[in-house]
Amino acid sequence: METLTFPRIFIVVLLLSGMCMVMVPHVNAKKRCKEVLDPNSCTLSDCQKACSEKHPMQRPHGACLPDPKHKFSCSCYFNC
Repeated sequence: METLTFPRIFIVVLLLSGMCMVMVPHVNAKKRCKEVLDPNSCTLSDCQKACSEKHPMQRPHGACLPDPKHKFSCSCYFNC
C-alpha cells in the first residue's frame, strides 16, 4: 500500500480549494447609505419604524447613535 506524501496531500487540498472557489457564487455587495432622521433625540423602536417607512424597499436599519452635540440621533442605514 502506498503512503500519502506531503506533496500529494498538498495537491489534493489545492485542487479541492480551487473547486470550492469556483462553486461559490460571487456576491455583488450593495453600497449602504446613511441618513439622519432626527438629530435631536432617538427612541430605538420609533427610529426603526421611521426608517422602515421612509425606505421600505432598501432593507433599512434604524439605529440610535451617540452624537457630540446631542445625546442620541436617529440614523437610518439602507441600500443605495
